[in-house]
Amino acid sequence: MNISEIMKFKGAWDKFSTAHPQFVKFLSFMASSPIEKDTVFRVTVEKPGDDKQIKTSIRITESDLELIALLKSMAKK
Repeated sequence: MNISEIMKFKGAWDKFSTAHPQFVKFLSFMASSPIEKDTVFRVTVEKPGDDKQIKTSIRITESDLELIALLKSMAKK
């Protein structure tokens, strides 16, 4: 990532975090709190003009934890 992309990302992130402060607090909490096996994530998506909701959930497994650890180590580089 070059400096121009980093600055562009920072500007977009600042705009996003101002518009969605509660979601940013949620992300911060999740980043600072270890995710454990059998943690359940539930996601609901509602599109404008559509009465349907799309829902899904996952229960974290040992292999999911390995993937999360790998992603965290890659983010630190």
